[in-house]
Amino acid sequence: MQRLRQFLEEASAPTIIITAFLGTITVMSLVVALVGGGLVGWWILSSQTAAVPATATAASTELATRVPVGLPTLQAFVQQTMVAMDAANAIALPATATPAPTPPPSTAVAVAATSEPPPAPGNPTANIFSLLTSDPQFSTLVQAIQSAGLAETLRSGGPFTLFAPTNAAFEQLPEGTLEQLLQNPDVLAELLSYHLVPLRLEQSAFANMPALRTVLGPALALRVTATGATVNGAIVAAASPATGNGLVHPINTVLQTPDMGTVIDLLAVDDRFTTFYSWLERADLITVLQGEGPFTVFAPVNKGFLTLPAGTVDFLMLDANTMRTVLLYHVVGGKLMQADLTPQEVLTLAGPSIKISGSAGAQLYGSAQITSTDLMASNGVIHVLNTALIPPPR
Repeated sequence: MQRLRQFLEEASAPTIIITAFLGTITVMSLVVALVGGGLVGWWILSSQTAAVPATATAASTELATRVPVGLPTLQAFVQQTMVAMDAANAIALPATATPAPTPPPSTAVAVAATSEPPPAPGNPTANIFSLLTSDPQFSTLVQAIQSAGLAETLRSGGPFTLFAPTNAAFEQLPEGTLEQLLQNPDVLAELLSYHLVPLRLEQSAFANMPALRTVLGPALALRVTATGATVNGAIVAAASPATGNGLVHPINTVLQTPDMGTVIDLLAVDDRFTTFYSWLERADLITVLQGEGPFTVFAPVNKGFLTLPAGTVDFLMLDANTMRTVLLYHVVGGKLMQADLTPQEVLTLAGPSIKISGSAGAQLYGSAQITSTDLMASNGVIHVLNTALIPPPR
């Protein structure tokens, strides 16, 4: 108090007035700050509370309306205001603001529609074509099937039974024949279709099916003997494993379609038989072997005439009747397939018999050997000999 009196006594009136005025301003500023801050806070809270949808929790609204205006509760007021604003924003957020991520579309269906799934690894029996491609003995047949455009048929068609010529069977074709076929897909497709039957046929059922209509149309002749089965005379080996769309029976000969021509037509286009064919022309036997038949022709290759005794060829060239007899000694009435060439004697069109010795396809008489069999023609069959035959003396 004494210091206050001393200050009042020493201070001039203006000083006292200025000091009092500044103090009053300070007090009023504090009051305005407190009241103004409270009013601003109340306005913010009221605005945010009004923006809160009816679905906002009642507790948040009630808490906001009870906030008093004043310095001691300012911090709590701000915190509660922010809570109310967060609640309002959360409720107002559209449901589509954060859509769930869409997984990328699957391409499995598109792939399946444009490409065939490959057979399962280690499963060559998925279909006939996959079986053939997995077996080295059918590599030539696979090449032929692809050239003929039949691969897809043997993958997805069926059921089928395929009589499948092995590589060795194709090697028996006349030189250049396979190359010509590969360059003519339509002809090759017909030939292969003659090996294909539109049903699944086990070998155990062969005896009950003497004739099988092929995909091409003409039928195949099945025969079952004590030693095995044949189709059009071709020996049928043990069947390969069954596949998903049919069966494969290996055969040792390429089957010739019936429309491949007569025996004369086949001899005329095969370079192995140029000498034999020229002799048939000379002896006027072309029209005979173009007949209905059927005929079995044992056709000597060109080199086979060189094995005849010296002077024989010159003599025959001078005697047409004898030449005719020699040539007819190579022809048998009827169709004898390889399986029929068992030890026996068969009459020839010349009169004398031919003696077949040994097993099927092995030997005629003397040194004559059958080197290839079952060249099918529309009126018979041709077997290839390594030498020309001379009839026995009468």
